[in-house]
Amino acid sequence: MNAFYKKLTQFGTLVHHTSHEKKLDMANYFTVMHPAHPIIMDEEDTRPAIRFKERCPQSVKREVAALWKTVFG
Repeated sequence: MNAFYKKLTQFGTLVHHTSHEKKLDMANYFTVMHPAHPIIMDEEDTRPAIRFKERCPQSVKREVAALWKTVFG
């Protein structure tokens, strides 16, 4: 597994654990968009995009954004 997918897996694990602690499925409030270009070329610098759904509470946005920043910087 390359660095990109390791980071993506780490982010998913953090979201899962945080959701379990808060008893709220945070994954229902956003979508991770995979980059269009091949990630093999520059796997260290590649970041997927994250899109929040309209009905996403501000508290969930803040929490997910913090986890995102922890993993992807």
